[in-house]
Amino acid sequence: MRILADMHISPITVRFLKELGHDAIRVNEILPSNSADKTIVETAKKELRIEYVNKRLEEVLPKIEYDVENGSIIVVEDSRIRLRSLPV
Repeated sequence: MRILADMHISPITVRFLKELGHDAIRVNEILPSNSADKTIVETAKKELRIEYVNKRLEEVLPKIEYDVENGSIIVVEDSRIRLRSLPV
């Protein structure tokens, strides 16, 4: 999968995606880090990359906000979200 990760996605996450075999890059690797969202989306479309990570996090964060604020280990997968309250 070709992924264009927005700037708030950690370089560690992008590296992990690469290790899984994805063609993942962060916005700042091909555009200025302060690029407008419209530019980022246009570039992603032009390069046949998708803003998958950003889109998935936007979808998931409202559902897990309480757990994040109260301390949890959270694993976000395509088909599910796993939560473990701390301490484990």
